[in-house]
Amino acid sequence: MGDYTDRVYEREFGSWNGALKAAKLPVNKPGNACAWVSKSAFLDDVRHVADKVDKAPSLTDYYKHGMYSERIFRKWWDEWADVLIESGTLPAAQE
Repeated sequence: MGDYTDRVYEREFGSWNGALKAAKLPVNKPGNACAWVSKSAFLDDVRHVADKVDKAPSLTDYYKHGMYSERIFRKWWDEWADVLIESGTLPAAQE
């Protein structure tokens, strides 16, 4: 897991692809920036963040400690609470 979210790279390089170009890496094709992340990998990362913050992570917690951006979670869910339910990180009393 890296120390920075894609937002840092977007701020410094103008876009994620700008950061990839600066690093001499292949750029993402339009509309395909999130395609490489699997749902299970994302849920594993949510669980990792939950372990790190020792609670069901808020979206702010996830942005601070997680590997992926909001675009990733919006591929599969509309609400952050649904992510927490599916990842098993939301306590049963809150479901």
